[in-house]
Amino acid sequence: MKLLAIVVILACLGLSVSASFHSCDGFDCGNGFCDIGLGEPTCICDGGYYFDPTLRADKCVKKPFDP
Repeated sequence: MKLLAIVVILACLGLSVSASFHSCDGFDCGNGFCDIGLGEPTCICDGGYYFDPTLRADKCVKKPFDP
């Protein structure tokens, strides 16, 4: 049981250290807001917009019209 507690504590420390190296600096999501989530910044977009990291534009873009 002590070993499990130590592993959990070390895992938590590791997550907090790794998360401290990432931030939302430079992210202007436009129609949404930045969230660190699991360590990588991403945009949480308003309705009608989506975040596509392949566009290399760190912002929410309008969804294409889908009839």
